[in-house]
Amino acid sequence: MLARKVELQRRKYGGGRPAAVKGIMRCLGVDLGHVLLPLTDLTSEEEKQICQDLIDMGFIMIELPMLMPKTEALCW
Repeated sequence: MLARKVELQRRKYGGGRPAAVKGIMRCLGVDLGHVLLPLTDLTSEEEKQICQDLIDMGFIMIELPMLMPKTEALCW
């Protein structure tokens, strides 16, 4: 069941798309910078959605600063 969820998320965000990988790392507090042209970065909404998807799947079990209001966000 988990493998199916992972596969669906992989397809949703374009497989091994570098922007998605960098977005996931940003969710974890590691900023790897922008992707190189001609690729494009995730929008902030896409990045929040991928983080929320990972939380919903149980891959991330913490409150993420990027999903909290700015005043409540922790410094990493």
